[in-house]
Amino acid sequence: MKIKNLFRILKPPSPSYSYRRKFLFDIVTTAVNDNRRIIDLGNGGRFLHDRVISIDITKNQNVNMICDASNLSFRSNSIDLIISTAVLEHVAEFQSAVAEIERCCAFDGMIYIEVPFLQGFHAHPNDFRRFTLMGLENVFSKFKKIDSGVCVGPFSVFAWYSRKLPRFLLGESVYGLILEFLVGWLTFWIKYLDAIVPGARRVHQLASGVYFYGRKIIT
Repeated sequence: MKIKNLFRILKPPSPSYSYRRKFLFDIVTTAVNDNRRIIDLGNGGRFLHDRVISIDITKNQNVNMICDASNLSFRSNSIDLIISTAVLEHVAEFQSAVAEIERCCAFDGMIYIEVPFLQGFHAHPNDFRRFTLMGLENVFSKFKKIDSGVCVGPFSVFAWYSRKLPRFLLGESVYGLILEFLVGWLTFWIKYLDAIVPGARRVHQLASGVYFYGRKIIT
């Protein structure tokens, strides 16, 4: 077995701690119970519920439909809840994707969006942009904000960057992989310190990721 494959199997836990995971499952459960139509836009293989239409640009586990976020195969005003987490930074036609979310969301429908702020480059296969909380709110200003804030906090930023710094020092060599692997196991726990600062007044200024939860305004 190649050493890279071994590292993939034994890789350390994610350096990111999400405040909003339970909330995400709660709004999905509520929408399912209300018989709403739900899509998970760019699910990356994630399974939320068997009533959720999971969409991605490539065929992965738990994907129900393959299409691009900038050209969705749904009628206008037909989706009651649109979920998109860690996706919009990867979409080349970003404004088109936002327009498609606005178009497909039903009148009085809901959107839940998560995007990165202070995160390292992570191409799947591309990585184009980052968002401040103010910037994310501005992008979806046509929706009435119900809530917005930090979904992944500053200690996750520290854990992520600590893990990746060795690769800048030693590159793609075996030694770089080994050092990243070891540092990852030594530092992943730092992310849990985010649990003590979710309501800090300025936490959004150093956040790893931010979110927007809103309702489509009927005009």
